[in-house]
Amino acid sequence: DIAQQKAVAFDNVLVQYLRKNKRQIQLTITNPTPCDATIKVLIDANKQTDLQELALLKAIHLTVNAKATKTFTINIPASTVSK
Repeated sequence: DIAQQKAVAFDNVLVQYLRKNKRQIQLTITNPTPCDATIKVLIDANKQTDLQELALLKAIHLTVNAKATKTFTINIPASTVSK
């Protein structure tokens, strides 16, 4: 949730929301598992409309190696920025 500066993780990775500006967010993702993780990041900043049916297809894919922590700076698509 960009407005509340929250990030939610499902499964076995840990996510920490570091900061945001109008065009980018920064997340730290930790993968405590013995396997590399491919993570989909879905950004939804427009609370006035429901997610589009195929929204997950536009998700950003990130990789975090096994037992590693990585920080990512992610550009917020213009179509999801609240005006």
